[in-house]
Amino acid sequence: MRKPSSIELTDQQRSALLMWVATGKSEQRLVKRAQVILCAAAGIGLKEMETKAGLSWQSCLKWRKRFVKHGLKGLRDIPRKGRPASITPKERVHVMALANFQTLDAPEIKAI
Repeated sequence: MRKPSSIELTDQQRSALLMWVATGKSEQRLVKRAQVILCAAAGIGLKEMETKAGLSWQSCLKWRKRFVKHGLKGLRDIPRKGRPASITPKERVHVMALANFQTLDAPEIKAI
């Protein structure tokens, strides 16, 4: 059986990962990814890692590789293409103003 490849963490990386895991307000997907990296740093294999982190071994492998390549930034989601905005930022501000401030007896706000 192959020995799991271990990851070397700096003190700063380790403290950031531990903070993500310990803080109750962290995104849970980020917590699971941090658990994977902490397990990898401890030399734990994929099978045990998937049990501890609650992810598939394929996901554990993916996040471990991304961490090795990109560091802590690699554990965040990559921005994806999305549908282009259908209104301009100026129009958005105007709509928000209408939604938040217009009352029945207030004068009507003029359209752009």
